[in-house]
Amino acid sequence: MLEILSKIDETNEGVFAYAIASVRGNQNLHSFQTNEVMPLASAAKVAIAYAVTKLVEAQHLSWEDKLDDVLFDPKEDSNELYPHLIGRSSIQLGEAIEVMIACHDSIVAKLIVTCAGGWEKINRLISEKFPSMHVTENPRDDKNIGTVEDLFAMMNQIRSGYERNPFRWSPIIRGLVRQRGENGIVPSHLISHMTGGLEQALLNIGFIGNYAGEQYIYAIAAKNVPNRSENTTADMLAKEFIENIYRHLFCEGN
Repeated sequence: MLEILSKIDETNEGVFAYAIASVRGNQNLHSFQTNEVMPLASAAKVAIAYAVTKLVEAQHLSWEDKLDDVLFDPKEDSNELYPHLIGRSSIQLGEAIEVMIACHDSIVAKLIVTCAGGWEKINRLISEKFPSMHVTENPRDDKNIGTVEDLFAMMNQIRSGYERNPFRWSPIIRGLVRQRGENGIVPSHLISHMTGGLEQALLNIGFIGNYAGEQYIYAIAAKNVPNRSENTTADMLAKEFIENIYRHLFCEGN
């Protein structure tokens, strides 16, 4: 575990930040440059879902609320992961949250934000708890940002919320569970996560392990890296980071 952390700490291939903690013991294991402000890209959709969940918690919205005139982003895999929703003119808010996260669906995200009262209201709810974070309709906007510290704290809030009230927080968790991605050696049933990426930035946040047993929360982000379509160094470091959390948890007797 320490070897990959040292590689990340010492790399000159952009600016990296990360944090890892145990869910059960709430024990912070490792962190690095967590005050760095990073592009959120599609990972902002988890922050949107967090804000909407707080509105459900306050009984201003319900997961059963109906969203009409539904369209799915043809550039994403919504039609593959949720074929049973294609062709419907309406879906429930809880279903929409899951699709938005699992499929990075920006069209569904816009529909959710409109239902919740608009971008200003969503950002106000997010910034009350996570002041560095700001989300935008366009995931590539340079104002769509947040620190790894706040991202990690948000994931901790989501995980502890799911522990206390799984019915309220399950739309987010279902989206994290269903997301596709290249996870290396980590079995898909042992990782629940959200990714975000731009040409020169990446982000991966989530949980590794068993919900009924030991589980780690993690966040890793990078910016100002060489163009990722030509240079895979940043992606490989992030992949090794996630694989080493899995090894630490399941292969080293922890």
